Amino acid sequence: MRYVFAPKERVMYDIVNRAQNITLPVVAVDVTNIQRDPSRVFNKQDSFHHNTTQNNTPGSITQYRTPVPVQISVSLSILAGYQLDLEQIASNFMAYFNPYVILATKVPTDLGPEYDLEVRTKATWDGSLGIQTPTNTTYADKFRRVGEASFVLDAWIYPEAVDDLKPIYFIDANFHAIDSDIATTSSYYFLSGEMFELSSYSSGAQHRDTISLSGTPTNTNIFFSSSGQNIALDTSIIFQTPNERHILLYGHQYDFLDVVLLSSNNTSLYPASTSYESTYYGTVSGYPLSSYEVLNNNMLQITIPGTNEEGMFDIITYNQAGWSSTYEVNEFSFERVAYE
Repeated sequence: MRYVFAPKERVMYDIVNRAQNITLPVVAVDVTNIQRDPSRVFNKQDSFHHNTTQNNTPGSITQYRTPVPVQISVSLSILAGYQLDLEQIASNFMAYFNPYVILATKVPTDLGPEYDLEVRTKATWDGSLGIQTPTNTTYADKFRRVGEASFVLDAWIYPEAVDDLKPIYFIDANFHAIDSDIATTSSYYFLSGEMFELSSYSSGAQHRDTISLSGTPTNTNIFFSSSGQNIALDTSIIFQTPNERHILLYGHQYDFLDVVLLSSNNTSLYPASTSYESTYYGTVSGYPLSSYEVLNNNMLQITIPGTNEEGMFDIITYNQAGWSSTYEVNEFSFERVAYE
């Protein structure tokens, strides 16, 4: 049995004119209509955004344009020489559309999703199988029975992919103090200016406060974990080798770390150095630590490996936006000691 993607009329033409090469039964499938399905339009959003990984670097944002819901009408024609063949072929789909069949596909890979996103397409049969049996035929005609069925696919048409959006690393918000009557009577252009004067203050005084949000990891406090206690480090400290040490960092944006680095004035303290390029703070290098745990966005626990070398060191927290060093908060050093 042959399956072809073509109108029924084209298949019949082939049968009549090239009977020696084509045998029955034949199943012909053809798309007869495509129309927009307004019943599945839930909102007017042009697109949605999804976090992705670009070049093995997390934090990128991909914009996906909202697909258009469409109904695809499909005709299925069964051409057979015997009624039994026609019924047997039809039973392969008639027994399963009760009331419809769900086809599981995925978002097209050329749109660039990081992983497979399932898309469900509903296929509905109209519930009818029309059978045509020729009556007036001659000995030269090829006898055939034709079964006709129609289906509707609730599918989607995807727009062309758009360029990835760059992450937002910094947000500055200005808050202005104004008189109450200004807020209700002035225009947006006036309120968005740089200078405001309050009637109760001297002329020319600027009453503005700026709050900045940054995606760069920052370190604010350091604690040394010892005997189940976290001891705040507000002065320089010396770690005796070779035992590993546990450090607890307080700061911001630890949920978005790419790597934690150990840097030192003694390169023998770590096996190798790796350089990382940041968007705003340039290049930084150090030894990537594998033993660290992000407790939450503001707490980071680090295990520093033991060493028999001595030297000063600091810890660097890094992501794509920039990096921050514990050198800005405190100083650390390893001291060489004698061991039995």
